[in-house]
Amino acid sequence: MSDSNNDDDFLFLQEDEKITSTPIIKPKKVKIKNEENSESDAVLINEKKTKKNYDYSKLLAKLTKFSYQLLIFAILWRLIIFYDLEYLQTENLENSSVLDYPTWAIYTFSILSIMLFLTSTFAFSEFIFGYNLNDPQDNFSEDNNSKEVDSGLYSSLGGVWNVGWEIFGIDCPDCALKITKSLNSLKGIENTEVSITTTLVHFEIDLELQTISKVNRILCDLGYAPNAKWWELAGVSSKSTLAKLNLNENKLLNRINIQAGVLESRIEEDKIFIRLPTKVEGELTKEFQKAIDEALNQKITLKPKGGEWGLRPDQKQLLDGIVGLIFLPIVFLIQFLVEKNGNINSVEYQLQYLIALPVIIISSNQLRKKAIESVKRLQLSFETLISMAVLGAMFLHAWFEALLIIVLIALANNLETSAIKKARESMQGGLNRIPNEARLVKKSTDVSKIVKIKSFKLSLDSNNKLKKKSNSEMVPVGLLNIGDHIEIRTGEIIPIDGNIISGEGLVDKSALTGEALPINLNKGDFIEAGLILTRGPIVVETSATGVNTRLSELIETTKLYQESPTRLHSILELFTNIWVPLVLFGSMFVALMIPESVIGEGNRIKIILLLWVTACPCALLICAPIPHSISISMASNKGVIAKGGDVLERIAKVNLALLDKTGTLTEGRPQITQIVSTKGSKIKTIIGIASGLELSSNHPYASAIIDKSNEENIQPYKIQNLIDGEGGITGKYDGETVAIGNINWIKKQGFKIPKDLLEKLENTEVTGISILTKGTNAIAAFGFASDALNPNSSKLISNLSKQDIKVELLSGDNQESVNKTANDLGIPVEICRGGLTPEQKVDWVEQRSTTHITLMAGDGFNDAAAMAKADVGISVGNKEQLNLDSADVMIPSERPDLISSLCELSRKTRNIVIQNLVISISLTLLLVMSVISGKNDQLWLNVLAHEFSVLLVILNAMRLGSYQFDEMSTDKNENKKFNIFSIISKIFKELYDDSKEVVKTILN
Repeated sequence: MSDSNNDDDFLFLQEDEKITSTPIIKPKKVKIKNEENSESDAVLINEKKTKKNYDYSKLLAKLTKFSYQLLIFAILWRLIIFYDLEYLQTENLENSSVLDYPTWAIYTFSILSIMLFLTSTFAFSEFIFGYNLNDPQDNFSEDNNSKEVDSGLYSSLGGVWNVGWEIFGIDCPDCALKITKSLNSLKGIENTEVSITTTLVHFEIDLELQTISKVNRILCDLGYAPNAKWWELAGVSSKSTLAKLNLNENKLLNRINIQAGVLESRIEEDKIFIRLPTKVEGELTKEFQKAIDEALNQKITLKPKGGEWGLRPDQKQLLDGIVGLIFLPIVFLIQFLVEKNGNINSVEYQLQYLIALPVIIISSNQLRKKAIESVKRLQLSFETLISMAVLGAMFLHAWFEALLIIVLIALANNLETSAIKKARESMQGGLNRIPNEARLVKKSTDVSKIVKIKSFKLSLDSNNKLKKKSNSEMVPVGLLNIGDHIEIRTGEIIPIDGNIISGEGLVDKSALTGEALPINLNKGDFIEAGLILTRGPIVVETSATGVNTRLSELIETTKLYQESPTRLHSILELFTNIWVPLVLFGSMFVALMIPESVIGEGNRIKIILLLWVTACPCALLICAPIPHSISISMASNKGVIAKGGDVLERIAKVNLALLDKTGTLTEGRPQITQIVSTKGSKIKTIIGIASGLELSSNHPYASAIIDKSNEENIQPYKIQNLIDGEGGITGKYDGETVAIGNINWIKKQGFKIPKDLLEKLENTEVTGISILTKGTNAIAAFGFASDALNPNSSKLISNLSKQDIKVELLSGDNQESVNKTANDLGIPVEICRGGLTPEQKVDWVEQRSTTHITLMAGDGFNDAAAMAKADVGISVGNKEQLNLDSADVMIPSERPDLISSLCELSRKTRNIVIQNLVISISLTLLLVMSVISGKNDQLWLNVLAHEFSVLLVILNAMRLGSYQFDEMSTDKNENKKFNIFSIISKIFKELYDDSKEVVKTILN
């Protein structure tokens, strides 16, 4: 068994060729030397068969590491005894032999470590094993291997690419900050972003300066294993490949890892497995497959492999906690006997170092690794402070307390991860994500057979089971090509854009259109990636994948806003950047200043450790991100897309809603009730000129005129020099100026309107008028009936009133039309303004924003400037304009009532954030004051309180998941009561299940 987690970096494969690159997102090809080599040379350059099949370098490295660890243990043992002698003054040690044991151990392991190091590094290897580990032909190091790889094995893809994948073990902003700083410090890595809500790590990588596999190894060293599937190179024998290429396992794995788009690789039972990033551009994945195909001289297919090998870092930490928990009673008994007896030559005193100290060192393995990695990168993490607290407890002979801290941290981390996982369940659905893999149907398969539904059941004997032969296989989306046939089953997220070629089903479009009911799909219908197939199965012919899909940009934008930090979070981060160093150094000053009569004799070091543990602001940093992410996700599930948590904070304070009438509160489809004209004007000419002017307009009246021309089979006239004004449109037709617009605008432009033209419309029930002119005079007038109210508008006004949010109507329609709409909705007409130009709307919104927190909702086109002036701008009913450029919130559906739902959700979210702030700050202050006052001197109790505050903040945020955002929703899972006891029991059950899985893995 071999894996690829090596520590050395290998970047350039042709040492004599220097490659330069300009950072661009587009890929570029990198020329590789030695292209004239023969096929056999392309497989291997200057490769020599090794004299030994066994990898002695790996064995020597492990022995050296183990000897080094024993040396550290002996030094620590000796230091603790010395501290005991000098400061605790347990007993006079001059006549005791207790110092001899660690001293001998230090000498022994020092000599052994030096010898092993020299053996594995210098010429001793040639003397002992018959070959030189430093010889370029025999060395197993990655650096030398990388220089020997040929162009057939190395990817020719260069440039800067966006890459990312989900990881395990991230549960707080401290983790995210540690990862961000570590990756950004690497050569070739920039713009690292880490999400604690989605666990996604995303960055830009220059493939000529860095490898993806090296980044993954660093994350694993920090304790964050990739949450990505393993893929088997189907039909490839590792033994045959090694023999063919005349390589050992390490060299083959190193050469696979260097390919673009590979996280890691391993060899197991004569099979080769690889792991790919979950968020990567398709060309990277295809480039990897191309390189492997050429290297192995055969077409490679990937086959998914379930499960993992061994334990992940987060599982290893849980194992550390389990080991510590088992030995906890034994360590407690040893410490009790030592305190009771106090004889330095007693058996129980020796057991402190023979049992308690090794158990603590073993149980803190993962905690210590994380702390060391943080220190190496000049970062002060929570693990660093806890490790220092554990070390301090050992020097104080508080063995039980040190081990209890380790156990609490291990178990609490698992509980917090489970709680975060539960919180993420509230963030799923809607425009959530495009899957990383798809079910590819084999080309020779009759797709009509895949979607047949059998209407009978078979009862099969358990000893005579039928073997089902699958006609499809899971593949990474990056390997799909246009025209591939993809099977999608019930409940799955659609991975590609395409047309249905077989089957029928239902798709949930609520996240895009706000439709409460699923939409029917039939053969030939277009289907979009990112939506959920609620009933299937169907087979789809691929037309676009990845970033080329129609909703890809919208999905990524939604996720970006979900993860963007709020001003509140930025302030909290700034506070913690000051607070942590202040506590770190201030605690020393406080410990020295407090009299021993308060804190107890000899407790100054313990006070420092207590303050370090107590003041860690983990709970404070997740007060806002988790509630905001849950709320944004819940809103996006119903087609409401908000620009991050700052928008929610502003919406929560809104006390005045300024609403556009046409297209927001009404259906935006007015109808022409009458057309009157002057003498000599033909109706065909009138409709032709009017429709030609309105052809490019988005005003509702323009749509009505276009509909009229279609109804009368009149082609719009070709109008030249179109100019769209604030109240109408002008142009040139047949050498004359033509225009259409409202009465006030027409008069302002200097056109003359005959009195008889308007008199003809006086006795008709019209709520809007547009005047058509030719030359200098009006030739016709269009009378419009007010478009019907949106059936959800009354609910919007009622809900806003219940939330004490005032409502005002703003519209470009005439005042009579606005008054009629206001009366229908129960809004006082005196606060409704009609006949406003877009500029006048801007002025009014700006004026009202000086005394109120305003919300402006409109159609996203004519109201864009007014929405920008308001504290919050909401675009409603824009199904075609899938962007947020003109507004803070977009509602593509014709559901204005969702505005009031968003206001209510925002207020609930703000309340949760405030509660979280109170919980985290008050608990931290309480613990700090109790430590300073001398009433709290238990390290384990402070650790428990710290972890409890984090868990409490997460659970409190999860209460948002019980809010029913859409009253019209048919989802039976919505509006369920929040049961904290049920959630806590599930979290502890997951802890039990995870522990069973860890133990089972170890035993197997």
